Amino acid sequence: MALRFQQKLIVPSAARPLIARPQLLAQLDHAIRSKRVIALSAPAGWGKTTALAQWVEQSGMPTGWYTLDSADRDPQLFLDYLLHSVADYVPAAGEIVARLADTTPQGLADVTQQVALAFADAPKHFALVLDDFHVLDDDQAQPIPGASLVLALLASIAEYATKCHLVFASRTLPALHGLVRMVAQQRAAVFDYSALQFSRAETQRLAGMTAGMTLSDEAAEQLTASLGGWVTGIVLSLDQSSVDGAGWQSGGNPAGERPATATQREAFVETDTGQVYAYFAEQILAPLPPDLQRFLEDTSVLEDLSPRRCDLLRGSDDSAEYLDDVRRRGLFVSSRAGWLSYHSLFRDYLRSRLARDSQRRRMLLRAAGDLYATEEEVERALDCYLAAGADQHAIDLLRAAVPRLRQRSRQTTLLACFERLQRLDTAGEWARGGETALLPGRTSRLLPLPPDLLLAEARVYSDLALWERAYLALQLAETVGDALVRAEARILHADILVLQGEYARAQATLEEIDPEQLIERLRLAYHVTAGRTYIVSGEIAAAVNELERAHTLAPALSDVAEDPSSLADIYDNLGWAYATQGDRQAAIRYLKRADACWQASGNHGRRALTLNNLGMMAMEEGRFAEARAAFDDGLAIARQTGRRRDETALRCSLAELDMLEGDLEQAVARYTEAHALAVRLDVASSIEAAAAGALWGAVLAGDLALAQAWHDVAAAIVAPAQPEVRGRLALARAMLALLQPRPDPGYLGGLAAEATAREAYLSESERAYAALLRAELVFARAGWHRAAAEWDTFAARAASLPESLILRFVAPHRKLFEAAAPHAPLASRVL
Repeated sequence: MALRFQQKLIVPSAARPLIARPQLLAQLDHAIRSKRVIALSAPAGWGKTTALAQWVEQSGMPTGWYTLDSADRDPQLFLDYLLHSVADYVPAAGEIVARLADTTPQGLADVTQQVALAFADAPKHFALVLDDFHVLDDDQAQPIPGASLVLALLASIAEYATKCHLVFASRTLPALHGLVRMVAQQRAAVFDYSALQFSRAETQRLAGMTAGMTLSDEAAEQLTASLGGWVTGIVLSLDQSSVDGAGWQSGGNPAGERPATATQREAFVETDTGQVYAYFAEQILAPLPPDLQRFLEDTSVLEDLSPRRCDLLRGSDDSAEYLDDVRRRGLFVSSRAGWLSYHSLFRDYLRSRLARDSQRRRMLLRAAGDLYATEEEVERALDCYLAAGADQHAIDLLRAAVPRLRQRSRQTTLLACFERLQRLDTAGEWARGGETALLPGRTSRLLPLPPDLLLAEARVYSDLALWERAYLALQLAETVGDALVRAEARILHADILVLQGEYARAQATLEEIDPEQLIERLRLAYHVTAGRTYIVSGEIAAAVNELERAHTLAPALSDVAEDPSSLADIYDNLGWAYATQGDRQAAIRYLKRADACWQASGNHGRRALTLNNLGMMAMEEGRFAEARAAFDDGLAIARQTGRRRDETALRCSLAELDMLEGDLEQAVARYTEAHALAVRLDVASSIEAAAAGALWGAVLAGDLALAQAWHDVAAAIVAPAQPEVRGRLALARAMLALLQPRPDPGYLGGLAAEATAREAYLSESERAYAALLRAELVFARAGWHRAAAEWDTFAARAASLPESLILRFVAPHRKLFEAAAPHAPLASRVL
C-alpha cells in the first residue's frame, strides 16, 4: 500500500520559535525511558505535540512518530502507517507491510498478532509517539468494524514489547486495556494538562521570543493566571497585543528573539477573550453534538460539577453520562476530590453562550442558587440569585444565614456576602472564583439593605473591630428604620462603645432608652449591654442586677431555646462580674456554664473570651498549667475565627502568666505584640492594657531604657478608663521612680494612693507590690517598726508568688529588705 501522507510519520516542526522548557522535558524524558506506556492527555491547544516534538529533538532516543487522523480508524490503514513509522526499529515490519496489501478483513486478526510479535522481537529500545490518538475514540464519525483490533494490538505491545515505549498524545485518556493496572504497577505514567501549564517565567520568555515584548513579573503572572497557563490562549493574547501595539514587533530579527536595546519597553497584555472564544467555538464546541453543547452551557452556572448537582440543576437523571463524555473528551475540565470543574476561561465562554438566551439563563441561575442554598454555600447562592436578578431571594437567604454564620464565627464570610449584596454588575456578570468581576466599561448598582440586615452588618463589623463601618451601618439603620430599629441600634451602639473602652458614652447612650418600652428580645439585649457597661465601670452590684434580669427574661424567648448563644453571653458576663466582686466560686460556675453553651451552639469564636476568663481564674488560684491551656486554646480559636480584638486580650493574659512564672522577657514581647495589634484595630481598652503591662514588665526586668520608652507610650493615654490599668500604671511608675537616684516622696505617695484605691482590680502580684510600696513609704518616713504591719501584708500576699518574681522587687527596695531581714524570713531568704 502506497503511503499517501508521508508527513504523518514526520516529527512536526513548529511554525514559530519555541522556548526551552527543561523541567517539563526532563519529566517526559525520565518517564518515557523508564515506563512502558506514557499518556499525555490534555484538551486542544495545551502544547502536547510541541512538547513531544521538543523531546524528540533533544533526547537522542530512537523514535517513531505517527500522527493519526479519522481515516486511521481503518485497522488496515492504521497497520500500514504504524509499521512504516517503526520500520527502522522493528526488523520484520517491512515483510508484514508487503503482505498487508493482500490481506482480507478476515485475515487482519492474524496480521495484528504478527505485528505484536514483531514489536516484541525488537532488538533495541525505541519510542513510538502516537499523536492525536483521540481520533480513534471519536464518536463523531461512524467507527469502522474491526477498529477494536487496533486497541487490542496496542495493549499487547504495551504488555509484551519490552523494548518499545508507547507515547500517546491525546485529548482524552486512551481507552487502553490494562492501562490503569500498569499505572498502579508503575509501568505507565499519565500526564494531564497541569504538567503542560506555562509558568510566569515561561510566559515572559514566550513574550520576548514570539512577540518581542518584555512583560513584568506582575503582568506575566496576571496573564498566566487568567489563562490557567494555557499556552494557546497566551499565544493568542500576545499576538493580538503585538498587533494592537502593546509591545513592539521583533522586525527582522531572524531568531525571533527580543533585541537587548534601550528602546525595548515593558508591555501589559490582557487576555484576548475574543481570540480565545473564537478558538473555543471552532476547535472545541463545533465538533460536539448539540445535546452535549447544551449540557455544557447549562452546567456552566455551577462552579463544581457532580452528577447529583447537575441532575438537580437540570431536572434530569442523565448527567453522569454527560459528565463521563466530558471527561473522556478532555473538554477543559479538571478533577478535584471527585468533583469536576471547567477551566475558568472555558466556563466564562460557556456562560457567554448561555447569556444569549436570557430567560433560560435566569432560570438556571435561580436553580443553581436554590441548590447552593440547600448546601449552605451562601456566597455562591447569593452570586447566582443576584446574577438572575432575584434580589429578594438574595436578601431572604442572607437574613436566614446571618444568625447561623455568626454563631459559627464565620464573620469573614458574612462580610463578603454583605459586600456582594451592595455592589452588583448591571450587565449581569456573575461571580468568578468567589469575587464579582466588573469588566471595563460596566457599571454597578447598589442594592439597599433592609434595616434588620443593616443592624446585622453592624454586628459583623463590630465582631471584626471595623468600627467606622459598624457606625455607618448603624446610622443607616437608624435613618431608614422604625422606632424599634432605632432602639436596637442604640443598644448596639452602646455595646460597641464598651468594646472600644468608651464606658461613659456607653452609659449615656443607654440612658436614652426606656427598657420598659421595648419588646422582650430588645429588653434582653438592653440588660446584657447594661450589665457589661456596669462591670467595666466598676459598678458590680448594678451589673449583677442587670444580668440577672436578662437571665430571667431569656427562657421565655424562643430564639434563646434554639440558640444557646444568648444564655452563654449572660453567663459569661455574670462570671466576669462575680470574679470582679471576689466570688470565685460563683464566677467559675457561671463561666463553665457559658463555655458549655458556646460549645452547644457551635459558636466557637465567642468561646475564646470565656476561656480567657476561666484561664484568669485558674491563674489567680495558682493553677498555672490549667490557665495556660485555657489561654492557648482561646488564642487558637480567636486566630481561626478572625476575632482579633479577643486575640489582644488573650495575648495580654498569656503575658500576665509569663510574668507570674518569671519569664519577663517573654511577657514584654507578648504585651508588645498585643499593643501593636490593638493599635491597628483601634481598641482603646486593649491599647491601655497592653501598654501598662509592657511598662510593668520592663520595670520588673530592670530594663530602664525600655521601661522609659513604654512610660512615654503610656503617658499618651490621658485618662485610662479601666481601673486595673490605672492601678498597674501607678505601680509601674512608682517602681521606675524608685530606681532613680532621688525619688520624690510626694509623687510616690500619690501613686501609692492611686494603686490602693484600685487594689481590688489588681492581680495577686500587683496587690503584693502595692503593700510593699506602702511599707516603703512608711519605712522612709518612720522606720522599720512603723512599716512592719504593711510588710506583713506584703509577705502574706507574696507567699503564693514565685521567688524569681519577688527577687525583682528587691533592687528598688533594698534598704527596706535589709531592715526587714532580722525580723522576716522572706527578706533574709531573697537578699
